[in-house]
Amino acid sequence: PRPRAKSEAPTMSMWTKKAAGLGQKRYGLVKKQGSALGNAFGSLDDEPAPASRESVAADMRKLGSAQRQRAAAQAAAAAEVDPSIYDYDGVYDQMKEDERAKITARSG
Repeated sequence: PRPRAKSEAPTMSMWTKKAAGLGQKRYGLVKKQGSALGNAFGSLDDEPAPASRESVAADMRKLGSAQRQRAAAQAAAAAEVDPSIYDYDGVYDQMKEDERAKITARSG
């Protein structure tokens, strides 16, 4: 550093000048006065209006109805391919009959 003459005032750092300009130090969150910050993601005007509860409920009913119709059509198509597809009692009875036949074959 160069030597300072007696007539020169000591140089102050930028931060010291700012603190001196404010009159006193401020601690914590210091917001600038008159600073208007915009929305970081643009305007909120381009967002669609929220749907009402009634319209959402109507849409959900339509989706549920369409899903039920598709399930019924698939069940009908599966029944056409194999008519015994939903004959759970018949399958259970056949399993038990086969078990009984194995037991009687072993014991007798």
